Amino acid sequence: MKLIMDLFKRLKKNIVLVILVPFLLAGVGYFYGAKSESPEFYSATTKMKLGKYEDQEMNLAENVKEYMLTEDFIFQAFNESDDEKIAEITQKIKIENESETSVRITYSGEDEKDVENAVEKMSNLFLSYDSLKYKDYQKILNETITESEKAEASSESFGEAQRLIFEMREKERTSKKADAGKINVMPELSSETFSPKKRALLGFLVGAALVFFYIVIPVLFRMNDKR
Repeated sequence: MKLIMDLFKRLKKNIVLVILVPFLLAGVGYFYGAKSESPEFYSATTKMKLGKYEDQEMNLAENVKEYMLTEDFIFQAFNESDDEKIAEITQKIKIENESETSVRITYSGEDEKDVENAVEKMSNLFLSYDSLKYKDYQKILNETITESEKAEASSESFGEAQRLIFEMREKERTSKKADAGKINVMPELSSETFSPKKRALLGFLVGAALVFFYIVIPVLFRMNDKR
């Protein structure tokens, strides 16, 4: 009973300190390093919807993924011919199949602008190649339609020409080029890095522990000395 009374008196005497220290250390923990803390690396990403023009190499996600990870594609996108540099760049690239007709391009690195430029280079190169392939497809459709319209003049091939013209115009209507969305850049911190909230909680607990020892230890020592 005497111990409890002594602890209560000491607690009452130092009540301001008991309240202030934990919250003070929580605040220090929350703001400590907030300005100097910077991401270890960045990841830039964009989603690309593939085209539709009867070209499996350009319109199917799995094939596009393989193509965009080839040395030839990386060489053209980054204008880099050194094998070691190409291997280094490849390790930073991640191509994911979001569906059979869409892929997500992600590039990670230490510089925010570099990763954004890398994704832009990759998507622009693919889209430029896709555009050429799409134009070739449209040209073939138009030439087929023109030839079929000429064949309409012949009574023997009129029905077949009509069917082919309808089929080609339908393909022309439903075909489309690939399209890339907006590039998003996200900072990424190490898994070992404490968030501000975790630092604040840690600071509060440390403060509470210090206050506990400050209040309890002297009382215990005094009791031992009396014995």
